[in-house]
Amino acid sequence: MGATVGACVQNVLDSLVPALLKDENRKFIYVEQAFFQRWWRQQSDMIKDTVKGLVSSGRLEFINGGMCMHDEATVHYIDMIDQTTLGHRFIKEEFGQIPRIGWQIDPFGHSAVQAYLLGAEVGFDALYFFRIDYQDRDTRNGTKELEVVWRGSKTFGSSADIFAGIFPKNYEPPPGEFYFEVDDTSPVVQDDPLLFDYNVEQRVNDFVAAALAQANVTRTNHIMFTMGTDFKYQYAESWFRQMDKLIHYVNKDGRVNALYSTPSIYTDAKFSTNEPWPLKTNDFFPYADNPNAYWTGYFTSRPALKRYVRMMSGYYLAARQLEFFIGKSKSGSTTDSLGDALALAQHHDAVTGTEKQHVANDYAKRLSIGYKKAEELVSTSLGCLSESGSNSRCSSPTTKFGQCPLLNITYCPPSEMNLSQGKSLVVLVYNSLGWKREDVLRIPVMSDSIVVHDSEGKEIESQLLPIANVSLNLRDRHVKVYLGTSPAASPKFWVAFPASVPPLGFSTYFISSGKRSASISSTSTLNSQGNESRNLQVGQGRLKLHYDAAGSLSKYSDSKTQFCLLSRITCTQESLPYFKVEANFEQKYKYYIGQDGSGDDPQASGAYIFRPKDVVPIKTDGQVPPTILRGPILDEVHQQINPWIYQITRVYKGKDYVETEFIVGPIPVDDENGKELSTEIITSMATNKTFYTDSSGRDFIKRVRDYRSEWKIEVNQPVAGNYYPINLGIYVEDGSKELSILVDRSVGGSSIKDGQIELMLHRRLLNDDGRGVAEALEEKVCLDDQCEGLVIEGKYYLKIDPQGDGARWRRTFGQELYSPLLLAFTEQDGGNWANSHVSSFSAMDPTYSLPENVALLTLEAGEHKDLSAPASVDLKRVFPDNKIGKIIETSLSANQERAAMEKKRLKWKVAGPPQKENVVKFMIDGDFMPVRGKTVRYTIKENYPGKFVPELTFTQVEKLRALFRPIISLPVPEAPPLHYVDNSHPAPSAAFLPPSASSSYPTQSAAYVHHPSAYVLTPAAHLAPNEPYACPDSQPPARTAQFAAPAYCVTTTGHLYQASYQAYGPSPATYHYAQAPPLQLVYLQAQHPVRKHVTDPACSSDPNYDANGNDPYRYDAVKSHYQETTSGRAAAPHEVAATNLQLVMHYGYAPGSEGATRETTQSSAEGAASAIYSHAGAPATTQAAPLVYAVAAAPHEVAGTNLQLVMHYGYAPGSEGATGETTQSSAEGAASAIYSQAGAPVTTQAVPSVYAVAAAPANL
Repeated sequence: MGATVGACVQNVLDSLVPALLKDENRKFIYVEQAFFQRWWRQQSDMIKDTVKGLVSSGRLEFINGGMCMHDEATVHYIDMIDQTTLGHRFIKEEFGQIPRIGWQIDPFGHSAVQAYLLGAEVGFDALYFFRIDYQDRDTRNGTKELEVVWRGSKTFGSSADIFAGIFPKNYEPPPGEFYFEVDDTSPVVQDDPLLFDYNVEQRVNDFVAAALAQANVTRTNHIMFTMGTDFKYQYAESWFRQMDKLIHYVNKDGRVNALYSTPSIYTDAKFSTNEPWPLKTNDFFPYADNPNAYWTGYFTSRPALKRYVRMMSGYYLAARQLEFFIGKSKSGSTTDSLGDALALAQHHDAVTGTEKQHVANDYAKRLSIGYKKAEELVSTSLGCLSESGSNSRCSSPTTKFGQCPLLNITYCPPSEMNLSQGKSLVVLVYNSLGWKREDVLRIPVMSDSIVVHDSEGKEIESQLLPIANVSLNLRDRHVKVYLGTSPAASPKFWVAFPASVPPLGFSTYFISSGKRSASISSTSTLNSQGNESRNLQVGQGRLKLHYDAAGSLSKYSDSKTQFCLLSRITCTQESLPYFKVEANFEQKYKYYIGQDGSGDDPQASGAYIFRPKDVVPIKTDGQVPPTILRGPILDEVHQQINPWIYQITRVYKGKDYVETEFIVGPIPVDDENGKELSTEIITSMATNKTFYTDSSGRDFIKRVRDYRSEWKIEVNQPVAGNYYPINLGIYVEDGSKELSILVDRSVGGSSIKDGQIELMLHRRLLNDDGRGVAEALEEKVCLDDQCEGLVIEGKYYLKIDPQGDGARWRRTFGQELYSPLLLAFTEQDGGNWANSHVSSFSAMDPTYSLPENVALLTLEAGEHKDLSAPASVDLKRVFPDNKIGKIIETSLSANQERAAMEKKRLKWKVAGPPQKENVVKFMIDGDFMPVRGKTVRYTIKENYPGKFVPELTFTQVEKLRALFRPIISLPVPEAPPLHYVDNSHPAPSAAFLPPSASSSYPTQSAAYVHHPSAYVLTPAAHLAPNEPYACPDSQPPARTAQFAAPAYCVTTTGHLYQASYQAYGPSPATYHYAQAPPLQLVYLQAQHPVRKHVTDPACSSDPNYDANGNDPYRYDAVKSHYQETTSGRAAAPHEVAATNLQLVMHYGYAPGSEGATRETTQSSAEGAASAIYSHAGAPATTQAAPLVYAVAAAPHEVAGTNLQLVMHYGYAPGSEGATGETTQSSAEGAASAIYSQAGAPVTTQAVPSVYAVAAAPANL
């Protein structure tokens, strides 16, 4: 917090080493690696060896271990992970140590993401911090709940619990004057009785009194004193000498036991008590240290720096990918400098905007230097890839690409070139996401006589938009400020055109001079509000914005087809019935006048604190009429709100959101009032004081105005006390629709009134708030000794969805905001680009794209029902040009294998009733891996000598995250919903139906579907109410059975249900939902004719059954079973909720129960498993045949199947002929594949009635 005069980390470390060497009992902890590494590089080998000895003996311990102690309100979780990874990597490589403890003692509030993602998921056993709301602290002191088990994620549940300790007073020594720096005034321990100031008894009493006071607010008989604070131990011996004496005399006194310790030792002591701890959920925002001091201003402070950090974060992500593709250079440019600068920028006094101006300038300078080096790397990488079309090693491409980091102020020298004499501007567009991007690019150009072509030379649709004067003025001033020279002639137009870019790859577009096809390209038509009708509408396609006669936004409407809403996929069938989402709303600006520190309470509004004195609405009276630009790609509305606020609202063709760009500043302070500018969206939605904000760009957390779930809040600041940090977005809902707003940087925001959302965009204040900066937050930009207040440019994005649908957009588009398309430019003479370059590239298999809910991050459980589902990722197709030698799941900071981390993790007891947990399953490369719903990190290493293959050790493949959606009720609808099923749109979730009349157990269904054809639920109108769909287990119908009409059978025991889906398309064409209560079997069938089948021969006279009801075709290749145990769905090892299984068949006989003896588990040399079989209620069966086999539906590869646990009825296939791959066709057009390995042992599973099919041996 703030700055410290005379602070010197070098002195601390220089004096620490000899002090620790004097006594092996002494201990010390160190946190921020950026400072330590700088010191470390200057040390001799002898000192380094000495320090390594101190670390290995436990006298010096690294905790937290990141490059810095990052903020938790204004940082994105990916940046938190990256900076922590850099620090942990250094500690592991230099010392072989893995930090165990989180130490976030100074950030101003704490996020839920810190608890589970940067706590438990990096291997921490505990997290300690100080700053929580003063009312919360008072409550916890009274209930002894300063130490809790913090469960930061509903998805992770208890698997990511972490012990959290909150300091009772501060993070300094306890009350009683125990500061022992050479210039401190605390009494030393004078133990020479010959001296007049002998004070051993007094010092012991002071120490014991402090210990007893802290023990009164702490559970168990262990307490921790933090003996130090910021920049102390400049002369370490002065501290240790006094602590040596205190420990000696306190222990001699005997009332308490004192010892040198560390947070790790303290955590182990707490854990050993087996104490149950109170449970904490959600986060610790907002933070206030007194009634009028809410630390919510820094959520927005220094908005330009916040945006710069966010821009560099997305660029760093893309640059690292490109660096990986061509191989990291040992001598050329790398991304290291940018990574280091970004790590430092996450500090809790950096991106927060709570530093002095010269320090903020230094952070920006370091980012600029890092960007310049990364820019060179990006240019080289794109040159290599565009020339070779592969990721082969390359260091000196012929093609040089330029980039435009100042594009936000309309400055892009490469695009402002003269396009005469046959020259073309080549625009290479790189996509760092794992799925295909469709976006609109906007590039400044000099002329209106241009055309745009795609990589195939085809002219594509484009639109010219005149550049606003306010944008040009911003450009002219700031380019000279930043670069020292005035820009050349200004561009006159933006050219906008749609771009389609493959995953982890690029596309190329060409802009050249020429006559534009009127049917394809156009110049925007310009209208003023004065020339429009009173009912002004702006919009492309279904999305419309309505403006009133005064030029104010008044209504949002989006007409979506019923098909879209049901299928959750992009709808193009405009002829289908419309479903309209609309809301009346206003968009306004206002500013808060900041308290100046006068009056009875001197607390001012400043860099940290938001304390408004008054609010002033910015009136729209007398505004210049808005200007409307219309065209085939987008519409724009330009508005000069007042002399220092300009706004552009955009609606794009084919996009269902609104983009709002704002140019704000300089904020006037001539009236000597500091101002804090906010924009607000006001609707008529009844939101019941409730809104949702993100946690470090990840989870969304429910907020209720003027409410805290763990104590009764005394509301002193109704505005500042309801502000929360926003890194991704904020939304409100009213039961029928959701209003979401996403941001391009961290800001503060809230819903101060029902139906309203507000965002604080900019702050300019004239007083310091007394929290350490000692400088007012008054940012200025100076040119030729003329200084003006800072002008910022930014964007936010708005969308209204039906209730429950907004999560998809917030997650997918939010990821696109963090990882924007990267543009690079070069020029060419003539049209010979295709002769020497590739115009399109993807590092992934061109036919493959990651699912929407798998990227560098994915969705949170309980949000969108389609995307919050298990996901599968085929890494061989993600990295087709690289041999993957080994995949290791690691901690999130990649400093240990996850299995080892989980093995040693402390499992904390929670007071109160047990919490319900989610079960999630996940597949990588064809193999099922049971994991929690989480972000995971995989380390991929190469072990093939003689061939260069990049190592992905710290590339975040990243977090191939599986998410769970609880099973939902799916009754037979009156109007069947249509779905598409293919690789991008998996089968629907399993249906959970109530218990039947004869069974108290709920039933569950599994959808086995994997085919790109539509299917529809067949209504069961022919059944009487409450009648079951099928009969108890018996022989299935013959394979040749044909029924002209739907048939069904009802028996007295009727407790099996069968619902069928009919599919239309090539074989295999029919997939059935099969449902059963526990310990009952039903058949899962697939066959070409679309028919209903009777499942009980007693109800059928079908000639294909013999007189005894037996089926002569009982060993049909397409007969499969599954069932559920009585242990409950969550505990069932064959959970089939929300799965995407392929059709599974078997050829041969299933085993009989007579061979079932005991559980046996064996593995084959190839690492493959075999099948487990048994009858209902029978013990697990051991297969004696020496073979390993697995089955899958043709044409799918067995390694790619997404099998859970499936059953078969009958006998296992014999070993005869089972020596390789066998394909057997069935009469229904489906085929089965048997993969076996003679002589390989088998695996069984101790789950009655379960038959599992495993993957094929690797060597077949």
